[in-house]
Amino acid sequence: MRIALAALILACATHPAQTQTFTTIHNFTGASADGFSPYSPLVRSGKVLYGTTLSGGAYNSGAVFSLAPPTSPGEHWTEKILYSFTGGLDGAGPEAGLVIVGEVLYGATNRGGAANLGTAYSLTPPQSPGGPWTETVLHSFGKEKFDGTTPAATLVLGSRGTLYGTTAGGGRHNGGTVFQLSPPKSPGGMWTEQILDTFVDGPRTTGVAIDLVSGILYGTIPSGGSQAQGSIFSLTPPAVPGAAWTESEIYSFTGDSDGGEPNTILLAPSGVLYGASHGLHSHGAAFSLAPPAVPGAAWIFTILHEFKDSPDVAIVFRRARFSAL
Repeated sequence: MRIALAALILACATHPAQTQTFTTIHNFTGASADGFSPYSPLVRSGKVLYGTTLSGGAYNSGAVFSLAPPTSPGEHWTEKILYSFTGGLDGAGPEAGLVIVGEVLYGATNRGGAANLGTAYSLTPPQSPGGPWTETVLHSFGKEKFDGTTPAATLVLGSRGTLYGTTAGGGRHNGGTVFQLSPPKSPGGMWTEQILDTFVDGPRTTGVAIDLVSGILYGTIPSGGSQAQGSIFSLTPPAVPGAAWTESEIYSFTGDSDGGEPNTILLAPSGVLYGASHGLHSHGAAFSLAPPAVPGAAWIFTILHEFKDSPDVAIVFRRARFSAL
């Protein structure tokens, strides 16, 4: 089976939709060490796109790739495999997407590592053009008691180079965790992991969004919450460094008109959260969650659009990892 990577634009607007042009820029084959099964969204640095594939690569354990645009209109994009995971200590199955800090790529794998329960890694560009990229394991999940396991969501970047993410399993209740990875104080040192929260219901593959001003994290639990239809939570950093973070449920889905099973959310500069849920008709829905005008009041939930006639479009939307507004 051949899987195509293409530019896909979805927009909700009040005016009639304009015709969009669909262009395939690369066909993944899995042959000749090419990647296979791209799952997460692409990220861009300059004009070059970067991404991961869940499988394929030289060892069929996943790969990180780049796609450079053609120098002349009508020519092909150029794909390059930057790194092929071996399935050993370096990780395997990079279901999560990438985050770029300077020229360094950061990501996570859901398998491999010291306990075969996933890794967080960095990928540093070569010192000379054409040389190999260097992969460094920042953390191997599952080695320590109550550590998270099998990270599957894209990491997010906080202040001072700190990375945040979620795991699908592990933690004190084996329902997943929210974790923080702090960079070393001196070059070549070890990264430090801190478990910020642990779940009973499990966040599965959902990630978190961060408010860079307040440091508050926001995330979703697809099947948990007070009404067991999924919820959106906030995680507030402590006033005193090293103390516990505070988790609060800011919205609980009812499974009625608001749908349920929320997916990854995006935090807009305005402070409004955007995301996708199962929807009333089970075809998917886009929603917003606005902060209250008065501190302590309820957040304001709004269905922006509900898919009713095209399940295929809804499935694409529900599984989308939002990367920009």
